[in-house]
Amino acid sequence: MAVAHILLGLLLLLPIAVVAGLSSLKALAQLPFRTLLVGLFMTALPMGILLAGLRALWRLTPRAIRTLQIADTLVVVCAIVLCGFGALALQTAGESAARGGGLLGAFGLIPLALG
Repeated sequence: MAVAHILLGLLLLLPIAVVAGLSSLKALAQLPFRTLLVGLFMTALPMGILLAGLRALWRLTPRAIRTLQIADTLVVVCAIVLCGFGALALQTAGESAARGGGLLGAFGLIPLALG
């Protein structure tokens, strides 16, 4: 269970690292403050999952199990929100396509797939 949380945390951190350009610290230093702030919020959940997995790997106590359960609950809540946002974006894209627009409607599939 701990190893699965560690792998999930690393998997969730990977796209954030690629988007933020963490391949070099020089590129990171040139990002605007708002982008860094959003990146901080985006890394909070994956880092929490990773740390909970590492803690459970070190010593599996009732408190560590509870921490893993909280991390799992947060992941499920985020997945539900992403699926809802994706479904809403696809519905809006359909309405936009009926009026002659809707060129970017397929972008609603991205949060739906992530959820």
